[in-house]
Amino acid sequence: MDKSKKITLKIASSILILIAIIIAGFFVWYQYLNATHYLGHGSLHAEKVANIAIQKNDPTECSKIKVLFPIMEPSEEDVIQECYFRLAHILNDEKVCNYISGEAYKNSCIKDIGASTNDITSCERINDQLDKGSCYKTFTEQGTNMSVCENISSDSGTKFSGRDLCYIGAVQANHDISICTTKIKSEHYRNQCYKIVAMDTKNPLLCDKIQGQYMQYEVDDCKRYIRETSN
Repeated sequence: MDKSKKITLKIASSILILIAIIIAGFFVWYQYLNATHYLGHGSLHAEKVANIAIQKNDPTECSKIKVLFPIMEPSEEDVIQECYFRLAHILNDEKVCNYISGEAYKNSCIKDIGASTNDITSCERINDQLDKGSCYKTFTEQGTNMSVCENISSDSGTKFSGRDLCYIGAVQANHDISICTTKIKSEHYRNQCYKIVAMDTKNPLLCDKIQGQYMQYEVDDCKRYIRETSN
């Protein structure tokens, strides 16, 4: 065997040994992760780990989720957050919401648990004013006095106002059109207010009160709904 063939065989042998080491290392690493984490992905996996967390009475079990290949899948962090979200709903326990890092997801969790337990004070634990308005709306639309809307910071001038959203809930509950003019400040929610009262009371004249950039579309849609539901 000439010298070049010997060198080629040595290189090939070295490559094979290296591949074997890599495979063995991956196997050991995988076994370690499988023993210390919950390998998987997607919503079903989040729900599975949430149930394990219940059995162990430990919400931090969700943090042990490991997504090995997140390509075209929810990220590992998303699956972990969903696990906490599902756990909070299964237990009906707002404290679990505090494990959620994303503000919007956390606020949604607090709102849902507050509505489920009929605890309006949960809304005060939401910092974002629009999310807080959405939380209070779940109560005002069930008949809670709209004075609770005053607990939300006044952000008049903005298109999406948390306080105005809270008042929308009150309008849905009692169809009082005076709320549209005396309480709601933003054009977006005032138009929504007119539309709600018009459609619920089947009064097409109220549709004409809608203003703004998409006025004609909204007016036509409002009147069309009344015509179709009045027959």
